[in-house]
Amino acid sequence: MARDRLMSFGSKYRMKRFGMIKAMINSIIAKKGTCMIIDIGGEYDYWKPFLPQLHDLPVTIELCNIDDRSVAFEDPRFSSRYGNACNLGFAKDMSYDLAHSNSVIEHVGR
Repeated sequence: MARDRLMSFGSKYRMKRFGMIKAMINSIIAKKGTCMIIDIGGEYDYWKPFLPQLHDLPVTIELCNIDDRSVAFEDPRFSSRYGNACNLGFAKDMSYDLAHSNSVIEHVGR
């Protein structure tokens, strides 16, 4: 029972936090017409609960991870790339509209 409450609290917190992210996405779309996001250390499963809120929005999300995650995603707006948060040399200035990270800690090492 306590675990269920903890999971529920975590889900509510995550949804509230995503509300802030969604506001940023909407603002970018209002200015540019599209929004390209890089999620450093990102997981498709992290975004899954938010997909209904992103439905029909011109958003692309590139998941950047330190291991090869070249997989096909259920949603064509997603792609993946190998990369390390300590060296994002592949990303030219202003090549993404929004940088996000929910799981960057594994990129910094010991």
